[in-house]
Amino acid sequence: MDIKEKVIQEWFFRLPKGYAEPPYSSEEMRIFREVLSEHVKESPDILDQGFLDATPVEKDIEENDMVSENEMFYEYISDDVLTEDYDKVSKDDIIKLINNTDLDSEDLFKINQIINSVAFKSSVIQYFEKKNITSGNYQIGQDAVNIIFNKIAKLPDAKEVIEYFESPKDLKWDSAGKGDITKLTGLNDKTISNLIKIQPGADAGGSATGPAEIALILLFDNVFNSTSGGDIVVDGQTTELKGKGGRLGQQAGRGKELNIKNNFLSTMLSVDEEAKEEFLNNPDNRNIAYAIKNAYELLVDNDVISKDDFIDNVQDGIGNIFFNKDSVARKYFGGSLNYNDVVDIGRALAKTNLESYMDKINVDTIIFHEHRPPKYMSTSFIVVTRDDIDDVVDAGSITLGSKKPESSFMWHNTNPGVALN
Repeated sequence: MDIKEKVIQEWFFRLPKGYAEPPYSSEEMRIFREVLSEHVKESPDILDQGFLDATPVEKDIEENDMVSENEMFYEYISDDVLTEDYDKVSKDDIIKLINNTDLDSEDLFKINQIINSVAFKSSVIQYFEKKNITSGNYQIGQDAVNIIFNKIAKLPDAKEVIEYFESPKDLKWDSAGKGDITKLTGLNDKTISNLIKIQPGADAGGSATGPAEIALILLFDNVFNSTSGGDIVVDGQTTELKGKGGRLGQQAGRGKELNIKNNFLSTMLSVDEEAKEEFLNNPDNRNIAYAIKNAYELLVDNDVISKDDFIDNVQDGIGNIFFNKDSVARKYFGGSLNYNDVVDIGRALAKTNLESYMDKINVDTIIFHEHRPPKYMSTSFIVVTRDDIDDVVDAGSITLGSKKPESSFMWHNTNPGVALN
């Protein structure tokens, strides 16, 4: 069993639950570092540079792009094991060693990476500080900063990326909310993908750092790490990041579905019990947009209740569905909405879900991306600000659930996953 396997085995043995999954807690990291230091003292001779630079074996990237135990091991070992005998190695010794060693192109590439990382580390760390990427903003402290730096230093075009940091572009998007990281930065897709995958564990508040957070912070001049709410700050606005299929709330579940559906529709349906039962059992009315349209035709078009009364009932019901944000429901479900058009109703539901969610988590902007290797390698994104909700939804840049807005919201799924178009 090699040192890596020994360390991971011992680490898991000492953990209360017998294993660890990212993002790792500060206690899990404390135990890991304790085990690592013990094994390094026992076998320092095997920790040569080839071992330190070994490529980690990663888990299936489809599983949330999580960092594997192997990768985490190499990230930490690279900064912590060579802490003795610094004064015994001179620059001349290294040059002599290189000249007297048979090195192939891969060896030279690795050596060049190491030298570049040392040469640029001071300026990069200063850039991190400017971007609020500091030890105090992560649960594992300086280790998180080291993870980010080491990831960048190991990029094949690390020098180009670091030089880009000297004059980064602004994050921009068009009137439909669309933008592309590769096109904005001029860096290649693979580099962008590697940067998007950097996740240094939980922030100081305990929230996991998601894919693309670090990438956007470092690549764009107007983006910073958030220290109080939201994932990042863009143009001074607190901003949430959502990956492929992200929801603006939780899936309802069966019990909540029946409660929402019955409370909403039963209150709204001012008809006899037989007609009400027939309406509730109609399969078409499992869809919220169709249920509202059909209720409008049943009640308003047939002069059972006034349009104003119907709208009041709908606004109350929609407000209850979306985090009790009645004011947002009144904004999008007013008198100008075409209640005979399920597409218009579907868009109103999407807009209400978006703005209510922003209110709930207290952010001004949401950025959606679909980068999830290896299947989804897109570097495009869509930005929705409070002021642009109408434009982005009406343009069809995003839909919630189905790509047909009228088919997106169901009673059992009042917060469907977001799809980028």
